[in-house]
Amino acid sequence: MKTKDLNKHILLVIKWLNDKNSVTQDELVDSRKDASAAAAASYADAVDAADAADAADADAADTAEKRVNKYFERTGKNKQDYIDALSFESIPVYTAAMCDAGELPSVGMECLFKKRGALESGTVTAITKRFIIFTDWFGDEHVRKIDELTIEPLTPPIKLIDGKAYQFKAHKNRKPVDGFYSAYKDEFVYLQGTVRSNDAINIKLLEVKS
Repeated sequence: MKTKDLNKHILLVIKWLNDKNSVTQDELVDSRKDASAAAAASYADAVDAADAADAADADAADTAEKRVNKYFERTGKNKQDYIDALSFESIPVYTAAMCDAGELPSVGMECLFKKRGALESGTVTAITKRFIIFTDWFGDEHVRKIDELTIEPLTPPIKLIDGKAYQFKAHKNRKPVDGFYSAYKDEFVYLQGTVRSNDAINIKLLEVKS
């Protein structure tokens, strides 16, 4: 579920309940005012969101949590969707700006690792002055010398269209390959075989120029 489909006031209160230092007082005040205005013109579920925001603004954690739970009981929405959204939000990102500035990634960041033409990707689990350790998508751990690597940010995900042609790199391929996307099995089909979409990287749409 996309974050935009979630109630932003409930999401903020859950974030505050998890870590009170992660939300500023101004954010709580703005959320309370906004939620109260929505409640005045809406239904009971909006009132629950407003009450939760009001309790968080008053630093009443027990009341806020009860109001949050009441919101989910009343609406039938899945609380785990909100928890997952906050977990995704907290994942550190190795950005292009950091890469351009010569900064190394920190523990928890996902990156691309290039060495002598070979391309790997994974999440950094440890880093020293000379070595970087990362875990790939299959759970295997790798140790590499930093001065023998080129470290780059992951390519942002793109929306895949069934039947369209794409260029991509499969983890076992050193060079980009061309193929088409099959939504039926959520995979790319190319000359050498198939690869699942989440196992491909550097995905680019191939457009036919007239």
